Amino acid sequence: MTDSEYLNDMVNDFFARAYKFKMQGKDAEYKDMTTKALRLQGSLTKTKPIQPQPKKTNELPSRDDTFARTLLRREGHVHPDEDPALIVV
Repeated sequence: MTDSEYLNDMVNDFFARAYKFKMQGKDAEYKDMTTKALRLQGSLTKTKPIQPQPKKTNELPSRDDTFARTLLRREGHVHPDEDPALIVV
């Protein structure tokens, strides 16, 4: 494997040559150099795993669609219509 900095320089050189060929009107050479540059650039990312950058917690927007709810429960979680004497625990 070659150093990635060297390969990046090589890709930039290929793109520079392709641009020169485009300016000179040499379409065949332009397409050839652009293809080489894109293939080499694609080979740089083949072996690297693609992982998105994790978002920082302070950059996340606050949620405005939540609300607090208070639950009032009776002792033993008994429904008001039920007779507590009939319930066997």
